[in-house]
Amino acid sequence: MVGKNDQRLIENHYSHIASSTEENSFQITITKALRATQKNHRYYGNIHKVNGQRAMGAILIHFPKEYATSLSLGDNIVVTEKISEIYSSLNPSSFNYKD
Repeated sequence: MVGKNDQRLIENHYSHIASSTEENSFQITITKALRATQKNHRYYGNIHKVNGQRAMGAILIHFPKEYATSLSLGDNIVVTEKISEIYSSLNPSSFNYKD
């Protein structure tokens, strides 16, 4: 038997609260640092609030190196930004974060 856990089915998942057309305020805890790219620091985080409302869900974060220093595991941050869908990998042999 094979199953897939889809967090978006949870009532207070951030995708039900955050606007995809306007900026949102996210309170996030960094859970994992990923390998940086040439232009970005990359992290996984857990969302705790969106626009002041309790929320949950995992998120992939890209911080441009020119604007941000690196973060550490457990850091709590507030980010004001529009959400966007994760793009599929452009390189067929690389890890696909969207999947």
